[in-house]
Amino acid sequence: MVTASAVPTPTSTSLLTGTTVCPGANCNDDTVSPGVLGFAVVLLLGLAVFFLVRSFRKHLARVPPQFDTSRQDEAPHSEAKP
Repeated sequence: MVTASAVPTPTSTSLLTGTTVCPGANCNDDTVSPGVLGFAVVLLLGLAVFFLVRSFRKHLARVPPQFDTSRQDEAPHSEAKP
């Protein structure tokens, strides 16, 4: 019989570090859980990618479909000085 004092309760430190209290028989030292911190990191990375792609699309929308090459051909080449 298991008493209430024998069942460990998770603390805020164990929730943040990803360690789990596992009273069940299927948990061992090889079982890993990313926890809340792992979820927060993945969520922040996903948000960063979302905003980077949004910014990238805005900048690409400002690029003209064709560049005016006539101005580049008319420019004098000052590199060929003897």
